[in-house]
Amino acid sequence: MTTLADRPGERLERLWAEEPGLGTWLSTVDHKRLAKKYLYTALVFLVLGGIEASVMRLQLAHSNLKLLDPETYNQLFTMHGVTMIFLFAVPIFSGFGVYMVPLMIGSREMAFPRLNAFTYWGFVAAGVFMYSSFLIGRSPDGGWFGYTPLTDKAFSPGPNIDFYALGLIFLGLASTGAAINFITTILKMRAPGMTLNRMPIFVWGELAMQVSILFAQPALTLATVMLMLQRHWHYHFFDPGAGGDNLLWQHLFWIFGHPLVYIILLPRHWHYHFFDPGAGGDTCCGSTCSGSSAIRSCTSSCCRASASSRRSCRRSRAGRWSATRGSSSPRWRPRSSGSACGCTTCSRRVCRPWRSASFR
Repeated sequence: MTTLADRPGERLERLWAEEPGLGTWLSTVDHKRLAKKYLYTALVFLVLGGIEASVMRLQLAHSNLKLLDPETYNQLFTMHGVTMIFLFAVPIFSGFGVYMVPLMIGSREMAFPRLNAFTYWGFVAAGVFMYSSFLIGRSPDGGWFGYTPLTDKAFSPGPNIDFYALGLIFLGLASTGAAINFITTILKMRAPGMTLNRMPIFVWGELAMQVSILFAQPALTLATVMLMLQRHWHYHFFDPGAGGDNLLWQHLFWIFGHPLVYIILLPRHWHYHFFDPGAGGDTCCGSTCSGSSAIRSCTSSCCRASASSRRSCRRSRAGRWSATRGSSSPRWRPRSSGSACGCTTCSRRVCRPWRSASFR
């Protein structure tokens, strides 16, 4: 009789297990651990951004308060915007995606695990680097949008804008690498039988978000590189007197800035539709299906409960996951007829396929 310990999935879990300790925690490439670090780090930056906002509101509570001098206020205003946009809003959704996407598509890991670790540590390094400017009292002070000529050497001769530009360059490289990793994982690492039409709405949302980042982020990275070249190596990209154009910065920045609205906003809607069973209003497995009218993801309570209840739900499904010996990938096997999940209350053809508990 085959015991639970003899199952291929359990043996693979033992082989893939990491040793405990600080060194492993720092060098891990496990997507779950990296996702947790993404989320925790983003929440730390959220707290820092909230503190900056609170101090600014205290200064604005009365017209004659002298809590902050104008230079310090400009620095807090800039760092608050940079923190909330670049160090919290985008990384927090990347953290959810790093954790959930491989599990939902039946993949053991992200396509490039080391790149996954590199993008996290690049994000951390950029945030720590920009916040280290507070130690010398030279934090970025040109606004989170960094418009020229206010950020040019003539109007900001100190290192304030250098912290801003170099930090955004690091963040740009990390964000672009993460986008490439996500897109490759979703398009090439899905389990056999997991077609694009069967992907959960959550995965579709992450894919759209990362495609937008891949399109938008390089423009901002290029703009910050050009700003550094102008500030320190006498280039004239944004100098009208030498044939440049101040508006060039605004064009490049808002090539990133306008898609940023959707990069931040749309994933919230997709996550809401996926995690809130009542959003869709259709029944599935005794609960509800959520998502858009085109793609529905089964988020029934029986499928999200314990392993035993998930197994009972899988037995009633028209399609099922199965694993063959010698293979580390589960396979989704739908039947040609019947409803999507095998329930009498659901007639959707596209329903979320839950993987075997051995491959969770």
